[in-house]
Amino acid sequence: MAIRNTKLITRNSDIVNRPLPVSLLTGEAIVNTAEGILLFSGVTSSTNEWTPAGTGSTANFFEVGSNLYDLSLRNKITKYEGASGASLVGKFLSGTTSGFVLADIADISSSTDSYITGGTYNNISDEITLRANLGRPDVVITGITDTYTTGSTLNGNILTFNTNASLSAYTVDLSTLATVDTFVTGLTYSNSLLTLNQNEGQSPINVIIDSVSGLTVGNLTAGRVVYVGAGGSLVDEAGFEYNDTTNTLLAGNLATSSSGSAQVGTGGLTVGSGGNINTPGLGDLVVHGNLTIFGDAITASTSELYIEDNTITLNYNPTTNTNISSLGAGFVIQDGDGASGDTTFKIAELNTFDNSEYPSLVGAGNRAYYTNLNDIIIRQATDTTSPTGGTIGKRVLAEDDVLDGGSY
Repeated sequence: MAIRNTKLITRNSDIVNRPLPVSLLTGEAIVNTAEGILLFSGVTSSTNEWTPAGTGSTANFFEVGSNLYDLSLRNKITKYEGASGASLVGKFLSGTTSGFVLADIADISSSTDSYITGGTYNNISDEITLRANLGRPDVVITGITDTYTTGSTLNGNILTFNTNASLSAYTVDLSTLATVDTFVTGLTYSNSLLTLNQNEGQSPINVIIDSVSGLTVGNLTAGRVVYVGAGGSLVDEAGFEYNDTTNTLLAGNLATSSSGSAQVGTGGLTVGSGGNINTPGLGDLVVHGNLTIFGDAITASTSELYIEDNTITLNYNPTTNTNISSLGAGFVIQDGDGASGDTTFKIAELNTFDNSEYPSLVGAGNRAYYTNLNDIIIRQATDTTSPTGGTIGKRVLAEDDVLDGGSY
């Protein structure tokens, strides 16, 4: 068989908007190469929801792809309804009754709000008709029942309402609205919480007070120390004052005296832990700094006394000459003789013992360290426990003995 070279050429045209030939057969394809579209001739009697590409007397063809489902685009839409390039800037697809058209985005921002301008109620059809601006269609609401209150009666605290559709349609309990004279009956304060108590069984009202600034109590006097008096009231005392200039706490009137004396209880100031005012417990008093005491006597009721300084000065007065009072200065041990008398260690004048040997009346040469004890034992030979030394004790200094360092 001979090989034939056969070509099939579809009707075509390279003229834009070229009218279709009237001799097209049904189903015949035709290509417009100038517009890049493929057309098929057809009829308008189909019920498959396809729309002819032509209009009027030429509605006898359709474009390829004019009725596709699930259409996917592989690239951009670069032309729509003849608009392309710069003509597509600021446009969007807007749905209309005749299909999608290109619309300006500016039309959105310049649009006018649509709102309800009024309405009417038809009591025959029980319909509410709402009217809108911009020529928008009316909105009709149906199924409305015209029910209204026709009267009411009060029975105790219950108010009963009748409507045109029913008697005793609804009630309102007025008991909670009854007029009651409610007032605060008292208050308590604890842990920053102020509680206000009310009458008529009303619940207490809690008020939290975290801080108070600039609180003034009218019955208190400036400069006085405040304490809690009878019934928990804040009171002050004229004889107990504080000077904020000198940072001094005084007992006495600051206005009439430059100093005062503080009395803490009738028994003085007691430092202790536990016990009571008559039998206080033991406690420590620690003083950081110098301690100055003005009085006639100091009593230390303790079994041991520790003094860190290695020098003790007696007869000391920082402003007055103490030459005269130095005589007789020393230590006294109560009942030191073991019977009924005291033992003394004091400064004495030597000329009172022997005027010929100690003629001077003043100076260290006329002073002696005197004791009324019989002996002064510096060290015992063997027995270190016997207070008298016994028969084996050795007296270093005895009565009438002379301790002489000799001459050189």
